[in-house]
Amino acid sequence: RATYKDKVCEFNVKVIARVSTQLVVTSLPYKLEYQEGEQFNSDGMEVVLHYNNHTSEIVNDYLIFGYDSTAGIKKIGVLADGKKAEFEVRVIAKTLLSIKAEAIYKPLEFVEGSEFEPSTIKVLAYYSNNTTELINDFEYSGYDVTPGIKSVYISYGDNRDVVNVKVRTKR
Repeated sequence: RATYKDKVCEFNVKVIARVSTQLVVTSLPYKLEYQEGEQFNSDGMEVVLHYNNHTSEIVNDYLIFGYDSTAGIKKIGVLADGKKAEFEVRVIAKTLLSIKAEAIYKPLEFVEGSEFEPSTIKVLAYYSNNTTELINDFEYSGYDVTPGIKSVYISYGDNRDVVNVKVRTKR
């Protein structure tokens, strides 16, 4: 009710609660490209929640989902106050850079006539995402059962390394 001099005006006011209407990622994270196996990093990301009263505010209380560290394009979801926004990141497949083969026992020796034993060699694979993996399914060549120093060539994928072994004379 409002009064001015001898005038009176009555009106009803309906107060509408402020409700979120839209979630927007206004600044993407600094990092949008990842190596396989790398964890998601939201640094630099800014999320804004818009309301029905034409206001908005930056929110820090949100949930991020949809990321996994396998290779491919990932749709990242951001959820706050029941509203969702999305953006994409790329996870690049790791590539094999090199292998390193070394004898587990030093010096590595076999007796003349005996077969080469692959379990005496440790092979590490080095990948583009700065990870290392122990490899058991490598191939080998160059070993023969006659006495002498033998170069055993270890192969995995397109990578190769060499390990020298001694074949000693049978007594």
